[in-house]
Amino acid sequence: MKYVKLLFITVISFLMVSCASLPEPSEKVNNLVYGKVDFNFENYTNANLLPETERMQTGVEVVIQDRKTRKTYRMSTNGNGEFFHANVPAGTYRLSKIEKTVVGNGNEFIFGGKIDERAEVKHAYFFKVEDNYVNNMGTIDFDIKMLNVSSYNWSLRWGTEEAYKESTELFWKNHSDSDWLYKEWRNTDDYYRN
Repeated sequence: MKYVKLLFITVISFLMVSCASLPEPSEKVNNLVYGKVDFNFENYTNANLLPETERMQTGVEVVIQDRKTRKTYRMSTNGNGEFFHANVPAGTYRLSKIEKTVVGNGNEFIFGGKIDERAEVKHAYFFKVEDNYVNNMGTIDFDIKMLNVSSYNWSLRWGTEEAYKESTELFWKNHSDSDWLYKEWRNTDDYYRN
């Protein structure tokens, strides 16, 4: 019975993530936070617990946090690696968490996690959201290298001009009929570059 309940919850969760549609701009929907995650998993352990590589873009959790109110906004990537959230209040944010569950031989491993706010490169994870824009977070490269069964290294790359261009092009390709294309777009780190 527990297995049936777990299967039911898993199917419903998948449908909710995969069916989540992009909200269109309106009087009540005045901004959009949009981005993409490129997830790359490499397993060098020769262990039979996990696949050698994993490139499934679905289900990467991206969490942003308002620096003033500390409120968080959670997003999950779709099959194209896209994540989005409408009506995030204007303000300064930080990327506070990114994680992905990888399954192999019935085992689940969670990779990534919370990003330390006091990290040396903290400004690389700060950005600004503004109203009446598509706030383009660009493409976040999320790389996992599993070195042995009990440890792994993970890294993020984010904020390059190429990353912003890549996510913009993906949006145009996948949402060519969206009214967000007629809104002004801005890269979220413009605030820190100026």
